[in-house]
Amino acid sequence: MFQIERILVPIDFSDNSLIAASHAGALARHFHSEVTLLHVNEFLVIHPLNGPLGFGITSWESLRSEHLAARWKQLNEFGKGELSGIRVKRLVFSGDPAKLIVERTRAENSDLIIMPTRLLHAYCLD
Repeated sequence: MFQIERILVPIDFSDNSLIAASHAGALARHFHSEVTLLHVNEFLVIHPLNGPLGFGITSWESLRSEHLAARWKQLNEFGKGELSGIRVKRLVFSGDPAKLIVERTRAENSDLIIMPTRLLHAYCLD
């Protein structure tokens, strides 16, 4: 019998990510699966303006830690309604999203990846 035990959902906190989480929730309920929500943060370069590193930032590590703490907080609230009653693992990483999605897929032994997309909506006017 076909079984999906682990579903990976990479998210960027967009509305489409919430839709993907909702679909993952429906599949997880049907197959009694675990869902892993993965947020990969691409850390941006900031140009110096003031302070040792710019913008009053004393170290890259402190900036990175604060930013990741904010993403963890956001991830812990994400999809609570869509994924209620389901085993959910939540992960945050920094780096190249494509590389980390592949790495986490292997590490989590994911059976399915549900990728949110940004679709263009076309409207037909009669």
